[in-house]
Amino acid sequence: MIFTGRLAAQDAPLGEIPAGKGSLSASGKFQPVETPGVSEPDPMARLAELGIKLDEETVKIGLVEIDRKTHSVSFPATVQMTEGIIEYAVVHANGKIHESLFVTDALPRDIHIACLLAGCQNKENKSSTPVLIEVSWKANGPPRRERLEDLVVFAKERPQGERSGRLASGSWDYTGSLIDAGGFAATREGSVVSVISDPAALVVNPRPGREDDTLHVPNVALLPGLGFPVRITLRLASAPTNPAP
Repeated sequence: MIFTGRLAAQDAPLGEIPAGKGSLSASGKFQPVETPGVSEPDPMARLAELGIKLDEETVKIGLVEIDRKTHSVSFPATVQMTEGIIEYAVVHANGKIHESLFVTDALPRDIHIACLLAGCQNKENKSSTPVLIEVSWKANGPPRRERLEDLVVFAKERPQGERSGRLASGSWDYTGSLIDAGGFAATREGSVVSVISDPAALVVNPRPGREDDTLHVPNVALLPGLGFPVRITLRLASAPTNPAP
């Protein structure tokens, strides 16, 4: 049916009204049909579909947690290597596990989203964000906590930091990986934290020696055993400019 009468634009579109969509009142006002059982979607349900959970203190994205008070990001991992040359500190289970100190099942994509929410800059800013990285695990008594840089030592007699034989204390550079023709590089490569230079990694080592892929080995004196569960925590080295939601 074609209606040629005068209708207000805000009341109904001109032209044919699809069957079952509504009708016109005596005054010419469009009245849509109410659909039983249809309501606005639940935002929390949609977040759950995306693997995001909220509570008073944390935001959870898959296996990754954001602490809303400290603006830190953490995820589970296990000790992958206690000897041999390492090129990475943390990789995904589908990454270069034969060259990494730790391995995690947390998706690089989820880690990246969490870090952006915690205040790390994205690649559009063409800059990196300094982050401190801590590794913790259960021990007899209080949990053991170590800075990631203390868990890596030099394979050669070439100390290049303030602490003899170890990486210099300080921050790592969160660069957020890159997007190329193959997509999000961190997802494809599984690289989370690199000890050597690797633009595909979410976090890179800014210290001297990062160009040498034969320089770094695990610090077995501080590490727990092979396969031991740990937790990796990234925290902004300075006050966040973009607080977590």
